[in-house]
Amino acid sequence: MNQQGRYLRGLDPLREVRVGIGGAVGGSIRGAGKHGVRRKLLVLEERNVEELSHSDAQTALAAYIRYRVSGFWSGVEVRVQVKAERFRVPDVSIVRGGKPPERIITTPPEVAVEVLSLEDRVANAQERIDDYLAFGIPCVWVINPDVRRAWVHTNEGSREARDGVLPNLPGDLEIPLAAIFGG
Repeated sequence: MNQQGRYLRGLDPLREVRVGIGGAVGGSIRGAGKHGVRRKLLVLEERNVEELSHSDAQTALAAYIRYRVSGFWSGVEVRVQVKAERFRVPDVSIVRGGKPPERIITTPPEVAVEVLSLEDRVANAQERIDDYLAFGIPCVWVINPDVRRAWVHTNEGSREARDGVLPNLPGDLEIPLAAIFGG
């Protein structure tokens, strides 16, 4: 997404290109400009255009937290600054307490959520998980709506939510998978 919140379309109509400034999406490229002034160049990262199952899971989770869980705020596709010049955009961010006062999230949220699409690759998902955990996000949920399964990732390890519940690390937030997938 560019600074005005627009997507630039690539040649493939089922994919989009996000534009980031100085590593906003996936990396940082710098160079010395005229008169030795450092300037940042655009970094492009291709991202899948999501499908209905992805949208349904994302919307259901965010709405469930907003309207049925007290003490937490949820936002859909909010930019999270994971390093000085690196940003990620989780499908859903869950923050303890109220809505963050900044325009973007600059402190680790309680949970970052990635909803997988058919085109997601394990290596790309793992890179996002690693970034979130390294930033200090204590818990990352990965949801696969097409097979109706989910996983919980922490610095201690990963596990599938076979009991049908996605918990945060302290255990005071538990989201039933039925709330996400219907059921």
